[in-house]
Amino acid sequence: MRVAIEYLATALQCVTTACGTHSTSIIAGWEDDDCAREAIAKYLVGLRACAIDAALHIKAELEDTQADRDEILQNVMQIVSRELDPADANTRDNWISTERNPWIAEAIWHLAMAVAASRADLHPPGRILLLDYAHIKAKDHGLDIAAIFEDGDSVGFTIIETKAYKDDPNGAIGNAVTFFREVRENQHDIRIRHAVQLMRNALSATENSRISGSFWKRNRVYICNPHYRSDVSINWGNRRPSLQELSSTNERVFVMPSALAHFEEFFDDIAERMQCFAEELQQCTTNTPVA
Repeated sequence: MRVAIEYLATALQCVTTACGTHSTSIIAGWEDDDCAREAIAKYLVGLRACAIDAALHIKAELEDTQADRDEILQNVMQIVSRELDPADANTRDNWISTERNPWIAEAIWHLAMAVAASRADLHPPGRILLLDYAHIKAKDHGLDIAAIFEDGDSVGFTIIETKAYKDDPNGAIGNAVTFFREVRENQHDIRIRHAVQLMRNALSATENSRISGSFWKRNRVYICNPHYRSDVSINWGNRRPSLQELSSTNERVFVMPSALAHFEEFFDDIAERMQCFAEELQQCTTNTPVA
């Protein structure tokens, strides 16, 4: 995972543009770089092994035993494969679009925010300080991705809603805004407090002194992260009143689109690479840590 983060810190490109009602950050370099794809797959396997904590410390929680290596493969297979009736294409397609691809999309942007700990331009409001744990399943309730970032001498809170809607990036924005409205209406306060507490547990008492009270109500960033086919025509620079209502400044509302030229192939390839890496780990008999 450490090597994956370090590689992508040099391989990714990011351009941020103010768009009136929001800002748009285009992070490129995921799709056409074979090494980037391999880095993604290995980081995602690490997430399935819970090998990174909220302070982005890489750790090998699992023991170098056959049982634990089998566990990693099992955890990966829960995401990338499912025993379905091969004759029922609709069932398999539905699982891919509603479970597998959404989890991979969330995990990739978890990786993007991990890289943003050393590449502040990937998260323009400030350098990522803490990152909440990734979902176990795509359909888990709660915040897709949550992070605490440094904002000058203070800290702020970022909420990311990630959607993998192949043909409907506008629908992805609409659903994200619906959730963000609920956040503004204080419907998810207990979830946010829980996420903040989990992240703070990864810090020392001295470091925790910077994070107090309900800071996340005063300094909050919303990020919409749609993943879609690049041949879907959309102009992210257009004014979007639904985004403007979330904050008084476009520096606190972002769209981070992931436009993929080969949408299905990309997610299939990441899934296959995850499985291959997990199978390699299963056969490994050295004492090399998973992370």
